[in-house]
Amino acid sequence: MSMSKRKEEELATQSPARARDQSNYSGPTFASPPHHLRKAFFEFAKDGGRPEDFFAVSNGRLSKQEPYIIIAEFKIPIKKRLDGEYIPCANCRPGSGKFLEGRWIYAPRLRRTFLIGRDCADKSVSAAASREFRNRMTYTAALENLVAILPLLPQMIAALDAARPAATGADRLVAKLRRDAGPLIRTLAATLKQHGEYLIVFDDEVVVQAGRRMNKPIRVGMLPGATLALQVPLAFERQLQHLRVLFNALNDAGEAPTVKERLGRLSVQEVLQMEKALKKSERQALQFLQNIDAIRRFFSPATMRDLQKWGEDPRNTHRTIVTEEQGSWSISDVAGSDVLIPTWPALQNFKMSWPRQPI
Repeated sequence: MSMSKRKEEELATQSPARARDQSNYSGPTFASPPHHLRKAFFEFAKDGGRPEDFFAVSNGRLSKQEPYIIIAEFKIPIKKRLDGEYIPCANCRPGSGKFLEGRWIYAPRLRRTFLIGRDCADKSVSAAASREFRNRMTYTAALENLVAILPLLPQMIAALDAARPAATGADRLVAKLRRDAGPLIRTLAATLKQHGEYLIVFDDEVVVQAGRRMNKPIRVGMLPGATLALQVPLAFERQLQHLRVLFNALNDAGEAPTVKERLGRLSVQEVLQMEKALKKSERQALQFLQNIDAIRRFFSPATMRDLQKWGEDPRNTHRTIVTEEQGSWSISDVAGSDVLIPTWPALQNFKMSWPRQPI
């Protein structure tokens, strides 16, 4: 049977009003919005710059009051249009150019797709379509994120568990430093405030910086992680327990054999809430691991040697003695600090790992 014959029979089975409508258009019909063609549409429009030639797009005039569903929003650079013409709008002038930034839409009553400018439809129709599109895209993005992340939850929990020995070491060493080296901490805190995580001494040479005469600053080392180690309230083991509870709850939520079955049992609102909770928990977990790594760098041999060099520099007014004693570090100063920092292998050997690239 020829295409024209099939079209005639199709029109004959429709209502008279719909048949009259369909006879005004060319292009295929769809029982539902062809969302599965979004990728093909974007690739076609990107390659040739003529989305109006995409096979699924119908030609013909579309009423500005016709309700529609947005399949995709797009923008075509004028340089992509070889003829220099704008894209025809089904709402305005189907036969001549109108826009470069528009929408690929589906009209449910007509079962066809069209191209229109972003602001060409009736305002109330456009606003309703925009709301539905935003909600659908938000939900679709949440689903895609959950499908990608949920299978990795056991690995995320394992990464947190692997950090437990280092978290214990970080808590113990920070607590010991703050308890036994109060005067040194106050000295280093003042240095942090003035120079950041750099260990600075001042030479006798006078220089001008920012319009001011001052002794020349000399950088002799760094204190990576010092802000956390000296000033920020920390409780790594408690943080770890909190994160473990969060991730276990997410892993157990709506148990099902597959991720898709699990998500299929949830409402739209539950999917959005789960994705929000998961993203927040992942951010907290990554910050937790980064903080442990910062503490590791602060208590590393390289940092202790920088502190030793800074403390013994004759230009330094804050004399600090740092010595290595059988793998531990003894730190004392004239202000009364006296602390022995033991080596904590689990902390020094800690390597941050996560089962996916953070986004």
